Amino acid sequence: MKKILLFIAIICYGIIQSQNVNIPDQIFKNKLLNHTNPVIDTNSDNEIQVSEAEAVTGIINVSASDISDVTGIEMFINMTEFSCSESKVTKIDMSSNTKLTYLEFNNAKVSSLDISNCTELKGLSCFGNELKSLNIQNNKKLELLYCYNNKLTELNTENNIELKIINALNNKILVVNIENNTNLEALVLSQNLITNLDVSNNSKVYIFRTQDNPNLKTINLKNGNNQNFTFSGDVKSNFENLPNLETICIDDLNNTAFKSGISNQVGKSITFTNNCSTLSNEEFSIENYVISPNPIENILTIKSKKEIFKIKIYNYIGKLILEKKQERKINISSLKKGIYLLKIFGKNGEVKIKKILKK
Repeated sequence: MKKILLFIAIICYGIIQSQNVNIPDQIFKNKLLNHTNPVIDTNSDNEIQVSEAEAVTGIINVSASDISDVTGIEMFINMTEFSCSESKVTKIDMSSNTKLTYLEFNNAKVSSLDISNCTELKGLSCFGNELKSLNIQNNKKLELLYCYNNKLTELNTENNIELKIINALNNKILVVNIENNTNLEALVLSQNLITNLDVSNNSKVYIFRTQDNPNLKTINLKNGNNQNFTFSGDVKSNFENLPNLETICIDDLNNTAFKSGISNQVGKSITFTNNCSTLSNEEFSIENYVISPNPIENILTIKSKKEIFKIKIYNYIGKLILEKKQERKINISSLKKGIYLLKIFGKNGEVKIKKILKK
């Protein structure tokens, strides 16, 4: 009986391996059929068998084409790199491609991405798309992240300790917490909506570009590496067009070259300090409500002349974490560090929403 079952299993496996991969987008299929390095259609039958897909252990590049659907890529389970830049692709699901180390889909139309199972991923380049969110929590080996020119409102990198480069220029990001990214060397957050930035825990950062952030008020640059910042050349830092910038905390107040480099770019009077505790007492307001401090360590305070019915706090994936009624001082010391969504419900039915940072 066991021999019969084994025989049936072998037959079934053989049938599966000889089956053709379903690739509905003909342009994508043609790209795969004509792929040369490596050759995928090894038997030249103008079809991609499952066995042929599984045999690919290297790079697949189908960029610069009118591909709109990459269905079928899930069968390339041993592929290590995939590129489909300059295409019309709107959705990428790499959940079956667990050996992927590099993914690139620049200047496409992607609004949906699943890389949750790509635990070997080291490089992600997805600039110039329609992404409103980016879940990289399971990609703990990620070193390079290029996600600029998207529609991101937040960027959670707390699990990505190996990150060396973050380029998130030209999004709609409100809050960034990079405290855990201790290997970070280059941080580009220009053209966003950030209010406060803290790189004090990122001792390797020497490229820092945050120009064109109209809401940015304070920067903590006291990371012990200010001497390696430069204000010219390809690796220069940039502090231009920050109309609301008030205070920057730095390593050494006697480093006049560093202060001058920043001041010349900012183009207005700002305060330099080496006492970074002064940066933690900021208040931020939404209509009729003032919330402080920012970031928050233990107690969240809400000031308002209006009566508060209740408040709710959600985590970054939308799960309700905390709910309080008619309170203006809320203890959030038990919450983990990260970004949360605060909802304030007024007695008159109004609802105000604000992102907060728990440190």
